[in-house]
Amino acid sequence: MATLLLGSFGLVYLVSAPCFFTSWLQFFKREAGKLSEEEKQLSLATLVMASVLWPLVVPVAYLEQLSKAKQKQPRHIMPEAQ
Repeated sequence: MATLLLGSFGLVYLVSAPCFFTSWLQFFKREAGKLSEEEKQLSLATLVMASVLWPLVVPVAYLEQLSKAKQKQPRHIMPEAQ
């Protein structure tokens, strides 16, 4: 059972990493005209690191977005029962 679970996590990782890489690469290509040569190299290094470490990057980014959404929600005050 553990082997099957580990294998499916590995498969998800191997399928998702190239998808993230190509998606983020397209974003960096749109911004490449505005960047200096040094910024382009740093962007490429960031792209590679984020693609390799996406199992850590994506959940952290999701939790950050979730906390921002919770802060923006209006708080409803429940009227006291009489």
